[in-house]
Amino acid sequence: MPPRSLFDRLYDALASLRLAVVVMSTLGLTCLLATIYESKHGTPAVQRDVYTTPWFTGILVLLGLNIFCAMMKRYPWKAHHTGFVMAHIGILTLLVGSLVSLHFGMDGNMALFEGETTARVALLNKSLQVTMPGREPGVFTVLLEKDPPGPGHERRFKMPGGGVTLVAEDFLRHVEIKEGYAAAADGPPAFAKSCGRFYQRSWVKMPSSS
Repeated sequence: MPPRSLFDRLYDALASLRLAVVVMSTLGLTCLLATIYESKHGTPAVQRDVYTTPWFTGILVLLGLNIFCAMMKRYPWKAHHTGFVMAHIGILTLLVGSLVSLHFGMDGNMALFEGETTARVALLNKSLQVTMPGREPGVFTVLLEKDPPGPGHERRFKMPGGGVTLVAEDFLRHVEIKEGYAAAADGPPAFAKSCGRFYQRSWVKMPSSS
């Protein structure tokens, strides 16, 4: 018996039941962990960090190859293979639809009260919205958590209308917003100061004189 070619061995491996068990177990465990992750961090986070990642796409593609090769292993099909073939075609259709919706579809929310109608959908993707006086607002779909700007790695966004480019020099994952001071008819005095690389202006209350 002549030795089997590399293609034949690869084809048998892709069509094997052992591979099917491993891939489906991995997919099931991943979906379980993704559900827990979604309950803690929200749908946009799990879409970004799990479902649209290359490694999750690889799991679905590998499962699709396994199902296709297992189906073709019995070719030419007989009449009693009809249910087997239709079931595998159905699973392949679901996998292809999942990949298309994950990478080319749009997810959004539409909140409605009873009797209310609307034509606005809130997308789950994050966006950077920049408004300047006398110019059209700029809206940029960005994922700064995955590719944050930093020293030597600035992100540039060209505003609509040309002539103005927004340069993002740094990114903070978490910030704290504190209340400031405003002029009033009475109360203690305060003075303004600028500090930090962004020269952010803040107010400092002066102690009352005795």
